[in-house]
Amino acid sequence: MTKRPRRKTGDFDHPAMTYKAPKELRRFRVGMALIVTTLVITGVWTGAWFIAQAVATSSMTDWMNKQHANGATARYTRLDISGYPTRIIMKITAPHYSGPVLGENIDWRGDSLTISTRPWNPTTLHIEASGRHEVKIAAKGLAFQGGVQNLSVDLTPGSDWPKNLKIAVKGLNLRDLTTDTQASIGRLDLNLNADTAGAELRLSVKGEALHLPKTVKLPLGNLMQSVDIKIKVDHPLSPTQLASDLTDVLPAWQQRENKIDIQRFKVRYGPLGVTTSGPLSLDEDLQPTGVFTAKIEGLFHVLEILRIQGLVRPANAVIATMALSIFSKRPSGGGPSSINLSVKLKKGKLNLGPVSILDMGHFTWGIPAPAPLVKEVPAPRNYKNMPPIF
Repeated sequence: MTKRPRRKTGDFDHPAMTYKAPKELRRFRVGMALIVTTLVITGVWTGAWFIAQAVATSSMTDWMNKQHANGATARYTRLDISGYPTRIIMKITAPHYSGPVLGENIDWRGDSLTISTRPWNPTTLHIEASGRHEVKIAAKGLAFQGGVQNLSVDLTPGSDWPKNLKIAVKGLNLRDLTTDTQASIGRLDLNLNADTAGAELRLSVKGEALHLPKTVKLPLGNLMQSVDIKIKVDHPLSPTQLASDLTDVLPAWQQRENKIDIQRFKVRYGPLGVTTSGPLSLDEDLQPTGVFTAKIEGLFHVLEILRIQGLVRPANAVIATMALSIFSKRPSGGGPSSINLSVKLKKGKLNLGPVSILDMGHFTWGIPAPAPLVKEVPAPRNYKNMPPIF
């Protein structure tokens, strides 16, 4: 039988092996794949958004229930949720909180409060609270009512202090209901950062045109033109500790030789201008102590004001003026004179260079003074019934 010749694979030819789909069909397939993928991703993202929205709403509800359990009041009249797909925005209408804040009972009401966050990071919050506000601190006899052009807060909570906290205030105008006077803030920026271990706390404050209420008695008036302060605190006390009895925690903090590092202190207040930096700590009596090198403008004008108000002894004011005036310098281009000198705060005394200027008084920190020691007085001897010596 004759063998059939083998067919080489390369010689095999069939339309099914060389078929190419039409261009229109290939485009249709790619389009359908993109549509299905988009629908799947959209569905997953939508589900994740609603889960994150539920978590955020539940967190706020849990916080309100916790406040109620602690005897505080936290309520609102309406809650609207929006922001899909990239944000979760909760707009709270007519919020009201009445309860303790750092040891003080505060009653606050506002027109509205807007809290927004990202679905992939729901614990980082952005808060807007512009509009009208009313704040009352009953224990201090303070009550304020007014509005703010812009009030925003960026918050990343932490175990004790927030990991990050940023507060920006612009155009705040309040009326002191107690004295019927105005208080205002042109601009104020506060930044606070704390590490997770609680070993360090950083705080910076910048402000302009701070008009304080008249209930705050200040020697140079109630207008602070500018404030620029930056500090670092080693092993800071927690907010709970600060709001509690400091009898035990503050001495323990002092005994660990912790300090407050004032990295920048720049203030313009009335005729006074101060720029300084340095460490501040507490001595064994829990009194502030520190030595700084400062540049001071308007010093002699301020000394005269404090002398007239009776805050500085006339002799101290005269001695300081005579001893320190030789170090005063006036800029070549004009402007107020300034002086560079050492500032020492120790044992409740404020010294400028070698001259003692001001008695700062004793800081109690709210710690009750120890009960005075009562010496036992022996009963008087009855000499009538004593036996005779001879």
